Amino acid sequence: MEMLKAGLAVVYAAKGGAEFGGRRRGKYEAAEAKVEVAKLGLWKQAKGKRVSPGTLKKSGELVGVGKVSSICGWNFA
Repeated sequence: MEMLKAGLAVVYAAKGGAEFGGRRRGKYEAAEAKVEVAKLGLWKQAKGKRVSPGTLKKSGELVGVGKVSSICGWNFA
């Protein structure tokens, strides 16, 4: 939940549905919507250029914060 609130994660959406343990899914989606509106974390990126955590994982570019930060436009300096 804390990563969602910081804009560093997204709610998992599987094709077959995901398990959220009852009513928690709405709580996660509300947190995601709030940071999207506030443009925090990955939501700072323009919609067409936004890189989701899943996309980063699939790209194999997670090794090395430099690559990830340059892809996402984050500055850790």
